[in-house]
Amino acid sequence: MSRRNIPRPSIPTKSANPARGRGADQQQQQQKKQKLLEEAGQAALKAYDRAVKVTAERESLLGKATMQSLQLYVFGPKNSELFINELKMDKYAVGGCGGLIRRKKGAVGIRINFEGIRMEFISCHLSAHTSNVEERNSLFRHISNSLFSKNWNPYARPAQITICLGDLNYRLQGINTFPARNLINENLQQLLMSKDQLLQESERGQIFDGYCEGTLAFKPTYKYDIGSTSYDTSHKVRVPSWTDRILFKIEDSETINACLHSYESIETINSSDHRPVKAHLCLKINKQSSPISKKSVVLV
Repeated sequence: MSRRNIPRPSIPTKSANPARGRGADQQQQQQKKQKLLEEAGQAALKAYDRAVKVTAERESLLGKATMQSLQLYVFGPKNSELFINELKMDKYAVGGCGGLIRRKKGAVGIRINFEGIRMEFISCHLSAHTSNVEERNSLFRHISNSLFSKNWNPYARPAQITICLGDLNYRLQGINTFPARNLINENLQQLLMSKDQLLQESERGQIFDGYCEGTLAFKPTYKYDIGSTSYDTSHKVRVPSWTDRILFKIEDSETINACLHSYESIETINSSDHRPVKAHLCLKINKQSSPISKKSVVLV
């Protein structure tokens, strides 16, 4: 009696499905990326807090306004708080929480009367994505009209100098990522200024009326691979852009003369997909009644 081998039916395993395998790999990669971003974000916030504490040892903290990841600090020389006649903080929030470290859109502001000079500082995080130009414009208009409006005083005089800074999120448009990167690699990034949405909208009179800004001589500050000097290597390969800006507006040019000594990015800080930006602004006060004649303002 002959013995016949009966073939056993093959049972497919999970790895036998290539589509499912790819999906699992993509999910693992996404989870890994989210973990790295979260760790980098928390590390950046801790480093920022340490920097604030170190600065506070040398300077006086005059004002602080925060809203989740939006943080604004104003420091002055030691004991300069004695010369503050007015100090107000406010915030303007839009939408829910976005991102991994709760990056809400909107702004925080500090208004201060320091030795007779009325100053206003605004830190913004505006709407993302290249196509949302008008949304960014509209959001900043709302911020400008809403901050410090709750207890509006019709007799209060406007700030003599306003400084606006933050992730304004304006992008380069009309150029693809690789031509833009080639110009940046050759240190010809200033040729990209004509593609900058903020400058375009300002020239059209749509936004930032009366504001001044230094020349964009530094490389676009977004988007980098975290911990790297390389621009975005993900599948999105975003076009590098100057999303992070510092602008200022002088309302009383007879009293205040402003001279911008420097405007640059900080390339050595790579714990984020953005590069921070700093400006050194010198204010000369032409006012006999003011005890100050010249002040230097460093903004980061």
